[in-house]
Amino acid sequence: MNNERSDNLSALTKSLIQVQRSVNGARPNKTNPHLKNKYADLASVWDTCRELLADNGLAVTHTFRESACGEVVTCVATLLHESGEYMTSSLTMKLGKTTPQEVGSAATYARRYTLAALVGIVIDDDDDANKASAPPKPKNELEETKKEIARALKVYTGANKDELVGACQIAVSAGEFDMKFAEEIMAKMLVTK
Repeated sequence: MNNERSDNLSALTKSLIQVQRSVNGARPNKTNPHLKNKYADLASVWDTCRELLADNGLAVTHTFRESACGEVVTCVATLLHESGEYMTSSLTMKLGKTTPQEVGSAATYARRYTLAALVGIVIDDDDDANKASAPPKPKNELEETKKEIARALKVYTGANKDELVGACQIAVSAGEFDMKFAEEIMAKMLVTK
């Protein structure tokens, strides 16, 4: 994380203290469909602080830095004061895929967390670091199955080898390689007499 700031922060600090005296936690208004927990989305975080920031001569902007590899998105949040003082906070997010939807989702997530961090807004439940310190989950069964099929296809000599390898590559690229697909590939590799 590379954070920048102006040499003097006295006016910005005085204004931020006023904001933090009045700001409340952001209202959880969304439910995570996977974890079933409630959270405050970006709009809720902005609703919590926009007027307080403006009333105290503060504003927040978000910009993004390019990634040479295209596998991460870096959001840079800048807290600006009307005096010209500023401070930044950045958050780099690793992308699972580089689709526009994935990039947009990561960008929104980063904007929400950097805004909350700069202003001092609580946006989700404090789990006392339980998730971060939890033991690692067991290996993903599907990933292990993919590896097993890849090893089996290396030594497989059936006439349909090229077809099966191609089908696997397409399924992985399209995100359609699931356990049912794996079972179908394995069944096609079985030699019956």
